[in-house]
Amino acid sequence: MVKKGIDLCQKHGATYKYIECYLNNIEEINRRLQTCERKISQITKVESEVAFKKCLAGSKRPLHGEYLIVDSGEPLEKYGKKVMDYIMDR
Repeated sequence: MVKKGIDLCQKHGATYKYIECYLNNIEEINRRLQTCERKISQITKVESEVAFKKCLAGSKRPLHGEYLIVDSGEPLEKYGKKVMDYIMDR
């Protein structure tokens, strides 16, 4: 997915931006999974914290360049401006 995004940006002369929303709270993750409208590919519950963290550790991120990590356990007001500044910075 990251490579496709980077390739598309290069093709169209755009700057690739990557934002990772991080939440280090399994109970809150499970609550959100159970209350949101689920997509076919989504899990309904984190069964194993160890397996979940292993999966997260294997996530693909851009190899070069910067990206932004936000704590989505915080209120949007706390990180929203930082996200917008990152997106708008060329």
